[in-house]
Formats: sequence, C-alpha cells, structure tokens
Amino acid sequence: MEKIEYVVEEGNEKVIYEATFDSSNLNNIRKDIIENCGLRIHISGDTDYPGLGLDFDLIRNYKKKLTGDVQEYDTEIRDIYTEEYDFIKEPMLATLIKCFTAYGSTGLIDFIYSEKTPIASKDSIENAQTERINLIDLAISILNEGKYDDEINFDSLKQIIADIETTTKNIDINKKANLKDEMTYIDLIKKEITIKEVKRIDLKTYEEVKRFIKIDRGI
Repeated sequence: MEKIEYVVEEGNEKVIYEATFDSSNLNNIRKDIIENCGLRIHISGDTDYPGLGLDFDLIRNYKKKLTGDVQEYDTEIRDIYTEEYDFIKEPMLATLIKCFTAYGSTGLIDFIYSEKTPIASKDSIENAQTERINLIDLAISILNEGKYDDEINFDSLKQIIADIETTTKNIDINKKANLKDEMTYIDLIKKEITIKEVKRIDLKTYEEVKRFIKIDRGI
C-alpha cells in the first residue's frame, strides 16, 4: 500500500490528510476507464517510422502496410508504410489516476470529492454528428455555387468529403464501442482510497513553520 500526504486549507486552519491506496488496483481501474469511456479517433497516414511515438496503451486495431515507396536520407533509405489505427483520447479521470499514482498529484482527490462534471463521451459523439452535418452543408453550398470546377474550390471540396468520411467513421467506431460516462467510476475510485486526518494547524503557526524551514534551508 502507498501513502500520500497533502494539505488542505479549511477555514483558519491547514489540515494535513493522509491518503492510502494500492496503485495496482487504481491503475487497473484506469485501464477500464480508457477502454470503456475513451472516445475513439480513427487515424491513417504514411510514415517511414511506423509505431514511433505511439502510446500503445491508447491504440487499438493497429495495422501497417508497405506502400512500395521509400524515403531517402543522407545515410539510409527507409521503406514507407501506411499506418492505420484507432486512437483513444485518454479520459480525464484516467489522466488524474495516472498523475496520482505516478507523481503524487492530488488532483484526483480534489476532483472525486467535488461537484465538477466532465463532458460525457456520448456528448462528444453528438458533437461529431453535428460537425458532419455542417460539413455536408458546406459541401452542398460549394456545389450549388457551380464553382466546383475551380481548382481552389475543387480541392476544398475534396478535403471536405475526406473530413466527412473521417467524421462518419469516428461516429460509427464510437457507437460500436458503446462508451460509458467516466463518472460512473467515481464511487469505485473512492473505495480504493482511504483518507484520514493527520493533523490540524492554525494558519499563523503553519506560516511560521514554513518561514522557519525556509530560513533553515537558506531559501
């Protein structure tokens, strides 16, 4: 079991609390939140360094395929691949758990005992549906202008169509994932963290102790 101490100001006092938790259990909850709540974004592109810089904890359905082309450098020639995968946007709660277990940040505790509510994944899907409608309307307006043979408008139209296809794919992927609201994990996280009060110090004494420590350390 790990322990973290943190300080909260309550009225005219500084209160020191101790949080006890099992990081393994919390990290398992984090994995579940990522899998069950994280919005998916389909990504496809060419690279001569497949997999470089990708966080595979947040990648699903990864595929790579040789294009037959190469990238020439001064010292080497590299094959170019087409990468395709679904990237999961890490939910806020998952990020807070990671910062809590890895770095001792108490943002997780602040959040789970507050009234804040993140945007649910289903709302993000609805936003994507609205974006698709707007893109389709934009494409229709370009066509109705009768200027789609113009090079600039034609390129714009091609990009809009590509954006519509990408947005549609993202909507379909997320509907199939049947995503949950990450807030459903709040109670489970609370059960994994035991918090107890260690000490109460009045603000004046607390500031005097801080000042003494700074002087003692030559800060």
